[in-house]
Amino acid sequence: MSWKLISAPSSSSSEDKTKPKARGYHTANMVGSKLIIFGGSDGGECFRDVWVFDVETLAFSSVHIPLSYPRLSHTATIVGSYVFVIGGHDGVEYSNEVLLLNLVTMVWDKRKIYGQPPKPRGYHGAVLHDSRLIVVGGFDGGEVFGDVQVLEERGGM
Repeated sequence: MSWKLISAPSSSSSEDKTKPKARGYHTANMVGSKLIIFGGSDGGECFRDVWVFDVETLAFSSVHIPLSYPRLSHTATIVGSYVFVIGGHDGVEYSNEVLLLNLVTMVWDKRKIYGQPPKPRGYHGAVLHDSRLIVVGGFDGGEVFGDVQVLEERGGM
């Protein structure tokens, strides 16, 4: 195994629209041969953009989504044809929102949380297991969480 640079990042001041600005605190999920990149930050701006990197052609494409949410330090988990985004920071405060990006229509949907919602957080982990999203730990700017939360969609995911 070895690392190979296949695409250098754009600088924040660059007008290059063919690839995303350099960033951290984003998420990246594989769907077939496509890498879906969402959100993040360059240390000053909280991004709301979605990019697709095709690992076969080694090309980026920006996805225009009319209503998008700024987010950094969130989790993103593929569930069927959706990306489930949980929590994170929106550039102002920590969130406990559950957002779904439909990968067919490329439209966002904010889901209602039934019961006791988890505390707003970022820097947590999330994994899909047996039709449930399990969220572990996190940080809300003041408190570090050591809890485990289980998200189950009514009627199944």
